Amino acid sequence: MNPQVITYLVLVLSGIYALNVVFSLVRAKRQAETVYFRPLRFVAAIVVFLLALFAVITNVTYDELVVKIESWFR
Repeated sequence: MNPQVITYLVLVLSGIYALNVVFSLVRAKRQAETVYFRPLRFVAAIVVFLLALFAVITNVTYDELVVKIESWFR
């Protein structure tokens, strides 16, 4: 697979997961049901989505972006 395709795939999958969490919370609130909310997973999905979105906008692959971020912490 092309690295650019993987970047779009990460963008789409993390976005779908975040939207699924939001919609399930809204639906559960409307129907007075209980739902398990895992805030760390939700925040992680949002962070990954934003990184992938930044990678798509700047025309950088997600792998290159992660390597740049890792170099900041070395």
